[in-house]
Amino acid sequence: MDFVDRITSLVGPSRVFDKEPIDWGSVEEGVGIKLPKDYKRLLSRYFHFSWGEFFVFTPRGGTRGQSGPLEATADLEAIIRDRPLSEKAIKRINRIVDVDNRPLISVSPPLVFYPSVPGLLRWGMDANGWDYFWAVDGPAESWPVVSRSDRGEWWDEHSMTMSEYLYRLNVEGQICRGCPRPPLGRMVFDEM
Repeated sequence: MDFVDRITSLVGPSRVFDKEPIDWGSVEEGVGIKLPKDYKRLLSRYFHFSWGEFFVFTPRGGTRGQSGPLEATADLEAIIRDRPLSEKAIKRINRIVDVDNRPLISVSPPLVFYPSVPGLLRWGMDANGWDYFWAVDGPAESWPVVSRSDRGEWWDEHSMTMSEYLYRLNVEGQICRGCPRPPLGRMVFDEM
């Protein structure tokens, strides 16, 4: 059982029966790259995907929030680019290290967003202000998950799919020292 199936076994099937299918060909044409299969499978099953503290950006029309990863990435990039930043703040943004002050393997300064390759493509966020990305470089199935803490003071990366990352954080809890701590108790799934 893969991680999309594991998530489905925990949260149950979709409760929205009249949702329009996502035209992944058009979505990927608009993004300019093939997206990971697990992302497409998960979002094809549900109208909207919010599980515990985590919200996954969906290109499905009629859902709340950003309309997809490309738009979510552009929005975050615009916020960073358009804010008047001191030299100290610019250094902090481009300081891409984990909680132990080690540089990441898949992302290096300066901070670069997709459509540049290599670049970060934002697929989600959480209620605590963390952002979640793929480090786009090579085939989509090999893109690691990269997370950025709420104030950007540290980053983390995991060589796993988005669905594995979501599953492990929601089921196992904090999977690394630099990962966010999901709240204790049952993880609520929200499809609307």
